[in-house]
Amino acid sequence: MALVVRQLKGEEENERRKEHQRLRNRLKQKRHRDRFVSERDQLLSRIEELHQLATALKQQQRKRAPLELLSWKTVANGLAQASVESKLTMELLREECEKTLQLGRDMESWVTTLSRCNNVPDNGQGWTEITLMADPSARKMGLDWFTRHLHANTARMIDTCAFPPSGNVCDFKLLNPGSDYMSIARRIQIVYDLPFKDTYKILHDRIWLKLRGDTYPWVSLFLDEELVKSIDDKMLYRRSPFDLEESNYYVCREFYSDKDDRAIFLVGNFTQDASQPLNHHWQPRMFWYVLEKVSEKCTRLRAIAHFGPRFENGRVLTWSECSNPLDVDLSYHFTREEIIARDLRWIKRSCTPFLQSDYKLLSLSSQPNDNDT
Repeated sequence: MALVVRQLKGEEENERRKEHQRLRNRLKQKRHRDRFVSERDQLLSRIEELHQLATALKQQQRKRAPLELLSWKTVANGLAQASVESKLTMELLREECEKTLQLGRDMESWVTTLSRCNNVPDNGQGWTEITLMADPSARKMGLDWFTRHLHANTARMIDTCAFPPSGNVCDFKLLNPGSDYMSIARRIQIVYDLPFKDTYKILHDRIWLKLRGDTYPWVSLFLDEELVKSIDDKMLYRRSPFDLEESNYYVCREFYSDKDDRAIFLVGNFTQDASQPLNHHWQPRMFWYVLEKVSEKCTRLRAIAHFGPRFENGRVLTWSECSNPLDVDLSYHFTREEIIARDLRWIKRSCTPFLQSDYKLLSLSSQPNDNDT
């Protein structure tokens, strides 16, 4: 009995340390964000001061200029200079026109690669790399399209993950057992004995903690804030770097339907951002949080964290390549099924704390029930 008490006290102490570390990470991230915002506001303020000073100097110079009649030679020189300026303006307009035409060609090529008849890659999976372009118009269109694409695939992902019709779920699921490429989902299903709107009020801020990255130790840099807000107020775009060669470019958005009593929170990551450092390593990561009404006094949450195969410098890796970075032939020692089973055990062992932490965050109780799957 004393041993059990000591174990319980040890678990409580570990939980307190983890909670303390998460609090420190959130405070550290907040300090970084506040410092970034403060420096940006100072620079913008300085730019505005210099702009006002330049405008005032121009006005003073105009007031001091004496009025006099110009000779024909001065007029001719002025017209010649204006001709040069007009030619320069014409060249600039031609360059701008060429940029616009190139943007249209790029968008046409992009849409073609994403069409159902052209976007089937050679890796046997539905994975394809996607880049967010640097042009502001293309960025706005890409951010909006990508989140709507995730929203349109919500029902398909729920069906693929094979959630049970009732009960709570907290587990992992291999989505393509017969494939050579990774496709794993972390599943959470929680049923609340509360009306939809009450449950939404409780969970809204908790889910947005996940979307903003506040629950992770990595610092997130929010990008294109004004452009994103022009698309949707309940949307954000952030960069979460792992190291110098890999960053996650996450776009997050909420779709709320008062008519259907349903809220869908989405997260997806781009392969590359043309305005940011190049990604040499990448893994598709997509998240769905679907909160929906079951009955007048019952609400259900289904959360999916989907992870696809890793990409190295544009090439997709198989299960064997991911688990064997030294490129040693393991076929003499392990079958393909044994390699996948070993990797799944490692993934579950390393990722279960994240899954349980998410369950606890989204649950109205302290932690999952023992009889939950």
